[in-house]
Amino acid sequence: MRLWSIVLLTLCTMFGLSSQGQAALLPPGSGPTAPDVFASETGTLLATQTGSFSYGSGLTAISGNYREQVYREASGTLNFVYQFSATSGTGEVTRFTVTNFAGFTTDVGYLTSTPSGFSAGTAIPATVDRSPSGATVGFNFSPSVTAGTTTVPLIVVTDATNFTASNVNFIDGGVSSQPGFGPAPSVPEPASFMLLAGMMMGGAGLAYRRRKPHAIS
Repeated sequence: MRLWSIVLLTLCTMFGLSSQGQAALLPPGSGPTAPDVFASETGTLLATQTGSFSYGSGLTAISGNYREQVYREASGTLNFVYQFSATSGTGEVTRFTVTNFAGFTTDVGYLTSTPSGFSAGTAIPATVDRSPSGATVGFNFSPSVTAGTTTVPLIVVTDATNFTASNVNFIDGGVSSQPGFGPAPSVPEPASFMLLAGMMMGGAGLAYRRRKPHAIS
């Protein structure tokens, strides 16, 4: 039993899992619920994505810009921080979603501080939610985000250790889907696979020797 406990611990370490849980997690199928509030983002900046969005026509038209930054905490896990501004039009953004979070834990909310690269915002999400599959995390705004309004920095804290290309979505009467980043599964290095295989083979051999009957002299 002790050997298999060691193997399990090795697996957890390889795949970025932790025995310590995060407070106020947002599991798949959750919400709408109140967002968590984070004082600051103290991780190391890994990547930045900026862009613009627009949708609708006439009275529902709206345009704006957005920013996403990916941070790595000292523990090795990743946080995804977003902010968007509506710059023109008479439409509105009532919902903002981010994708690729299936299979990962998420703690979702907003920052009261302003990390480098972001600006001071005033629009705070009223609620947050997560799709049944866990892939999509949503921020809901009431009142909605209209021209001349910038959100506070929004954050998704995860247990992911890698990231990849993903999408961010601006939603009301229409939808604008734009490039962003999201979590990606961790892939153990070949050396880690060899270590695990060796431990499992050693465990199997030990179990066989224990079961093998002793010769009677």
